[in-house]
Amino acid sequence: MQPKYTDIVEMVTRRIDQGDYPTDTFPSARKLASDVGVSYMTARKAIAILADSGRLQQLDNGRMQIIRPRKSKRHEPRFAFIMPALESFAFVEWLDRITAVVEEMGGSVRPVGYVHGEDKLITETFAADFDGFFIIPPPELSPLLRQQFERMVGRVVVMWYDLTDMGHPRLDGGAFTNIDRLVEHFQERGCKRIDALCTQGQRSVGSAEQRIATWQQSISDRGLTGKLWRYDKPETSISESRAYELTTQMLEAGDLPDALFCVTAQPVVGVYRALHDAGVVVGRDIAVGTFGAPERCKLMIPSLTTIHASPSEADIELAVKWLLANRKPTLPSLHIEPEICEVFIGESSHHFNPVKKGRKS
Repeated sequence: MQPKYTDIVEMVTRRIDQGDYPTDTFPSARKLASDVGVSYMTARKAIAILADSGRLQQLDNGRMQIIRPRKSKRHEPRFAFIMPALESFAFVEWLDRITAVVEEMGGSVRPVGYVHGEDKLITETFAADFDGFFIIPPPELSPLLRQQFERMVGRVVVMWYDLTDMGHPRLDGGAFTNIDRLVEHFQERGCKRIDALCTQGQRSVGSAEQRIATWQQSISDRGLTGKLWRYDKPETSISESRAYELTTQMLEAGDLPDALFCVTAQPVVGVYRALHDAGVVVGRDIAVGTFGAPERCKLMIPSLTTIHASPSEADIELAVKWLLANRKPTLPSLHIEPEICEVFIGESSHHFNPVKKGRKS
């Protein structure tokens, strides 16, 4: 049986080769010992061997830096997918789609989750040895992070938020103007009042605000009415719980609309539960729809009507090629998104008829 430190050396070498360390800073001996469950002295021995073999290098400040293998002329492209650490099936769906395209092109994607907008993991990842970066940035950029973004033009593709004014392309699943297509569908089903529900507070910026503005403009242009139900308390609970609370308020007020547009898809679980608990049948007593997360929406019971907003393979491939070729070819637009999206009509609205609201079929 070989010594434990030899096992650790082999494991760390594999991790480095596989890109498991998103940044070039290697953990301390105490952190490594805790991570793999060995003594401090065993971890130190392993680190010393890795340094002697050229896989690690000690810096002037005493920290160890990872020395990655030199890239060959035909190296495997490596990309970082930087996103909030808070779990969201929408984030994971985008990660899966981008990873599938990159792997088909012979590359790999390393997910990196940050905890808050000033998390040093973001800047450390930007400094690491990746060929490009896909990022869902914080809603508000700190001065330090803004400076970092200004230096990263040509190496970053942004999702969910718009930083095109800084020169960064925005990869999106579809223009928010497609929300009008959802409103049109509700109107065709006979809906005259279409409310919107948002679990993000007034302080939120970015896509939620744009979606709300598009919904407001759409119902106004079509001569419809609608009310915005918005969470106005500190966001200390998960979005599904906030949606349950908002929907319960709507029901207790006896204020049931014909249709409900959920600004984001994840909280719909809370909406469904609140309606179920009140004996309101989705698809019969109220029509419900959202924007994005088409794969998840198709699996819900009842299936949820949504705008099929998800980045296409062609758009992802265009973004990858742009990153690899140092901004060549020039993008026709910094907004990489389809103009028109398909509307998936689920059971949540397909047979809805406001005249028959509350009637058992």
